Amino acid sequence: MKEMERLNSEGKRGRAVIFARVSTDKQDLTEQVARMTRVALADGYSRDSIEVIQHKESGISLREDEREGLNSLRQALDGDSGIETVYVFEISRLARRMDVMASLVQWFQDKGVQLVCDTPSVRLFERDGRVSLGGQMMIYLMGVMAEQEMKVKKERFANGKRRSREMGRWNGGTPLFGFRIEDKREVVDGVKAGIILKAYALYAQDENRTAHTNREIARLLQASCPRTERAFSASRVARFISTEKYRGAIVPPELWDRCQEIRERNRHGSRERLMSLGERLVRCPFCGRNYRKVGNSYICAGHKDEYRGTELYCRNSATISAKWLDWTLSETCAAWWLDEASDEERGLEERLGRERVEISGRLSALDGERRKLDEKKKRLRGAYLTLAVTQDEFSRAWRKLEKEGERLEDDRRKLMERMSDLELEGKGGNPSQPALSGWSELWQGGWERMSHAELYEAVHRLVDRVEVEVRGGEKWWTIWRKEKGEGKGEGKKSESESQTYMCKGHGKGVCLFGEIGGFLRRLM
Repeated sequence: MKEMERLNSEGKRGRAVIFARVSTDKQDLTEQVARMTRVALADGYSRDSIEVIQHKESGISLREDEREGLNSLRQALDGDSGIETVYVFEISRLARRMDVMASLVQWFQDKGVQLVCDTPSVRLFERDGRVSLGGQMMIYLMGVMAEQEMKVKKERFANGKRRSREMGRWNGGTPLFGFRIEDKREVVDGVKAGIILKAYALYAQDENRTAHTNREIARLLQASCPRTERAFSASRVARFISTEKYRGAIVPPELWDRCQEIRERNRHGSRERLMSLGERLVRCPFCGRNYRKVGNSYICAGHKDEYRGTELYCRNSATISAKWLDWTLSETCAAWWLDEASDEERGLEERLGRERVEISGRLSALDGERRKLDEKKKRLRGAYLTLAVTQDEFSRAWRKLEKEGERLEDDRRKLMERMSDLELEGKGGNPSQPALSGWSELWQGGWERMSHAELYEAVHRLVDRVEVEVRGGEKWWTIWRKEKGEGKGEGKKSESESQTYMCKGHGKGVCLFGEIGGFLRRLM
């Protein structure tokens, strides 16, 4: 330890550090510094050899690397090998988290620097330089107590705020629109509450959100709002509708629930309408980025006016009709999907057949065990009737055989239940079975009947990428299939199965061709 080495070699003290910390700016560090200075002087250090590191920072909410005080302490010890001792008023001044405390104690041990705590009096090293097991244990114990103390305080503070809020008391901050502060309590503001009710009434009038959009509702509310209130906006109206605090306090629960149903339905509906089948599938042949859907066409995402003159700009201005691309994706995936569904159906039948044979064999084996058990019972009864065994021996053996019979019946019941499940699964009644058959039936009846979300998921499950090529005035695109059996996950790129299409002409004279059997044939 540095302290013993210095005393043995020079007979005098080196340097010491006083580490002081408080959690808030309102607290004072003077008492901690004065107290530990007296302890350091009593240990033989002079005032000139004592360095003070003091910071106002949280000991539990900040990570170890975020603590400026600890970073200053580490820098001081790393930069000055003459520092022998670190003094703290109490162990919680170092840290209130056990992970930080354990790291610091190990760091002090590795450095050979004495750690002295005043309240209670604890030292990390003995006088002979060895680590004090009792001191180390006491430091860890005080660290656990400090961490637990802070957790209890935080929980009490949170419970107090929650009780205060439940009693209608104001906990500080700006009151929510529709409320005001009166006698340190949050009460409903009649004028603003009327505006909130009007917003909910307008929102609930139109389920499809066409007559009264959030922007239109904001304009209507502005006319009823006090002049001192800031302007309304569509986003502010959306926050009004989603604020649960209004339920019951200002807005009747039935009206609030109704508006939430409309909001949820329209939120998911708009999300589905924004999806496009070629999303994240079409690659630009020049820059390699994805195409994006703009209006009724797909175009390279790098071909934007704001990118012009920068490295982000792509000169590829060739577009693909969204109608043709989405149609070719759907038709191509329909054939692939039915093929995959057939393969899956055959694989399912083979698996179910193997499992049925296995279960039948196990049932036959159980029948054999049951016959052997009946023979054992018959012999045991005969032995008892001939007095070959006593009544106690007969009872013990009989109970053992009965338990064995119960086990056999339980195994048989489980196997029969599994056989029933296999029959149900073969008929398509297993909920865990992939929805291949369901989609294939929809496709067989016409993919137009599928919802957009179902079609989008099916296409992206099968298609790996779409490559675009422009040859003169013709636009070619090739749809590549994922490896068979990859499902919804990331499929391997399949170079062996693809479908190529070509669009020729302009305006009403545009024609769509598809490569079938190695020859281009007009499709539309």
